[in-house]
Parts: sequence; C-alpha cells; structure tokens
Amino acid sequence: MMYFTLSCLITAVIALVLGLFVYFKNRRQFTNKIWCLLSISIFVWEFGYFMLLLSIDKGKALFWTRVLYTNNSHSHKWNV
Repeated sequence: MMYFTLSCLITAVIALVLGLFVYFKNRRQFTNKIWCLLSISIFVWEFGYFMLLLSIDKGKALFWTRVLYTNNSHSHKWNV
C-alpha cells in the first residue's frame, strides 16, 4: 500500500473522530452540528477517494467516483 493511499484513510478516520468528538461535546450547539456534518462529508469524500485508489477494475472505480461527486454536490447545502 502506498503512502498516499494510506494517508487518505488516516485523514478520513481523523475527520470522522474529530467531527463526532465535537458533536458529542455539546449536541445542542448549532455550530457543533454543522462541524459534525462537514466532518462527515470530509470522511465520505476521503474514504471514497481511498477506495477509488484501491479499485482494481473500472466498475468499482466508477462507483467510487460517483460516491465522491455525489457527496461533493450535496456538501454545499450545509453552508450557513
């Protein structure tokens, strides 16, 4: 496994952990909810990119590319 591929997985896990940590610190605060949604979006994007890099055939690569673009197209709706 190459270092770049591994760094995508590490970034995804860190984004998810930090997002959940901030959310569970204070669930009622609006900024914590937004931060958690942003972190989950980053997690999905980085994990999708990680899986794209590990894809062997074109079908799986196309699926993970669609995951990346679908997640990216919805993330702008959370900006306040």
